[in-house]
Amino acid sequence: RTRLEDAYGSLAFVVSTEDLIAAGYWVHAQKSVETYPDLVLIARKEVAFYHKAFAKKKSLEMVGHHGALTTQEMSIPLISFGF
Repeated sequence: RTRLEDAYGSLAFVVSTEDLIAAGYWVHAQKSVETYPDLVLIARKEVAFYHKAFAKKKSLEMVGHHGALTTQEMSIPLISFGF
């Protein structure tokens, strides 16, 4: 976590899956917790993060990305269907 915070802390929050579950941001009812990552990067600037071992080439060619905690992203309405 410290290495990721040192490298990307100005661009993203580095949080544990347990923190996200405890805060109510991650619902874990449908999957086993053992399959979750240890840490998650949540962008706070206009950046996108990809894991080289898992990212498909096509995803690296995308023009737009969603999920950051920027003003633009936070103003997009969320519709919840109770899942």
